[in-house]
Amino acid sequence: MSDMKYPRRINYRDTQNVLGFSLLEVLIFVTILSMFFVTAAAIVTGMVRNLKFEEHKLIATHYGRQLEEWLRSEKEIDWNSFAALAQSSPTRCFYLLNWSSTCDDIDGLYDRRANFSVSGSPITDRVTATITVTWDEVGGVPRSIQTRTEFRILE
Repeated sequence: MSDMKYPRRINYRDTQNVLGFSLLEVLIFVTILSMFFVTAAAIVTGMVRNLKFEEHKLIATHYGRQLEEWLRSEKEIDWNSFAALAQSSPTRCFYLLNWSSTCDDIDGLYDRRANFSVSGSPITDRVTATITVTWDEVGGVPRSIQTRTEFRILE
């Protein structure tokens, strides 16, 4: 009964190796954990950069298609005027959708241009437009998308 009142004494020499982790074990664990987090951060950074590139590419494609549709409507309104304007200046900037637009960047990022080539004799019956939208990615890396469209007098 006297054993119940007083707990048995613990010999600390017997429990030294059982009670915790050594400093070496903690250092190895922290090193492995930090390597994991550095790798994860690098992967996430690459994914975010790729996501931003795809976003810019999608917006640039939209601006290119927008110009293509505007050129198509200009062709439908008056073919002779459309062909004459395309022939008068083979390379044009289209900040705004008009023939006298400046070369400013759309949204401060995108440059939209069209290169025209006119063919047909004696009258112009074909205008080929190569639409290029360029922008700079993070770090100053230049990127662009390009579409080529052929307009004919009878479409």
